[in-house]
Amino acid sequence: HGAVSNGSFNNAGQDAMRLTLDSSTGNLGLTNVSATNAAGNGLVITGINGSNSIDSLNNVKLDDAGSDAIHFGADSGSRIQASGSTVSGARAGDDGIDLSANANSLARLSITNAGSFANAVDNGAVLSATNGSLTNLSVTGLNSSFSNAGSNGVIGSANTNSLLQVNLGNTAINNVGLDALNLNATNGSLAIGTVNTVSLNSAGDDAIDLSATVGSQVRLTGSGVTGANATANGLLANADASRIDVNLTQVGSFNNAGTEGELKPTQDYDETEFDRVISINLKGVFLGLRHVLPVMIRQGKGSIVNTGSIASER
Repeated sequence: HGAVSNGSFNNAGQDAMRLTLDSSTGNLGLTNVSATNAAGNGLVITGINGSNSIDSLNNVKLDDAGSDAIHFGADSGSRIQASGSTVSGARAGDDGIDLSANANSLARLSITNAGSFANAVDNGAVLSATNGSLTNLSVTGLNSSFSNAGSNGVIGSANTNSLLQVNLGNTAINNVGLDALNLNATNGSLAIGTVNTVSLNSAGDDAIDLSATVGSQVRLTGSGVTGANATANGLLANADASRIDVNLTQVGSFNNAGTEGELKPTQDYDETEFDRVISINLKGVFLGLRHVLPVMIRQGKGSIVNTGSIASER
């Protein structure tokens, strides 16, 4: 058990702060702590074999870590829980936040008035719950950000009777390399996302990518969400013998996959290019309906929103 206030652990040659538990209990309290520019991780807490850790983080800076800014790993019936306010971990060399729970374990992190976790080399946040475990991430605050991640903004997976929960509020997840928000569940698991006033603009792949397979469920609810200018899909949902529910209100701009093709007079237009445009803009919508409708019919409810470009009005 330990508490640190008004301290500095900057420029560590390995991890700035690490708590490792094996069949043990350990609590860590950090207040007004700077632990920036670590060669390894900013903060690491791991537990195995029924370990337990309840931690508090308040006004903690974990920026410029060489690996993860925050890394929690719970395994074999362990529980790692941390909460606090005003925590940042920008420009991580790997992931901004990495939470994983395996084998009936729990990994939970809740940050209010969060700072920036933007510009991670890999993912802004990566979450995993496997084999009967629970992983929960809540990040809210006007300055909270996972933007400019090299891979995904926030990506989470639940596998084998596990539960994944993600809550984001007033959060920017823009200009990421792949998906802005990716949630997937498989093998009887459940993934729940709650997003309020969240921007998912200019994703390198999909703004939102949801996947449920093998008797699983994915639920996404919230309001005030935007996902403009995704390179691929604004919202992509794939369910295989499973269920996906999306309930988003006060949705802003979600520019779906589309292309205007080459701009040429009709008499000069190439037939191959014409076929490509029709395949994306029309056939893409048809294929989406064909795959989603059977799932909705089986579950007895659902909604489909097909959007089009304002160019279709001209």
